[in-house]
Amino acid sequence: MHVTEADPDDFLAREAGPQFVYDKRAKERKEEAVTIKKWADKIGEEHNLEVEGLLIEGSVTKSIRKLVDECQIDLVVAGHRKKSLVYGLFTSNKKKDLIDDLKIPLLAVPLV
Repeated sequence: MHVTEADPDDFLAREAGPQFVYDKRAKERKEEAVTIKKWADKIGEEHNLEVEGLLIEGSVTKSIRKLVDECQIDLVVAGHRKKSLVYGLFTSNKKKDLIDDLKIPLLAVPLV
């Protein structure tokens, strides 16, 4: 699962700006969805598992919590990139928010 901002194709989600920005974001979302599906299919074939790749739009914490509740998920595995101290001072900590909101274990895996 990959959580991303709202789809720019959604008229209500748009902010003021040139059309090419929305077109570029819409194209990127479609490419991300295809890539995620390919990864999920590959993992499923290699390990003989039933796997589903999802591209979710919206708030990270709310989207994951909703999916956990709907699909009765027992464990969330999340990728983690180390950020600088300055970055951490000005942004929210999504992993901490997930840990606080979820009632199940969260495994953060470092991404290189």
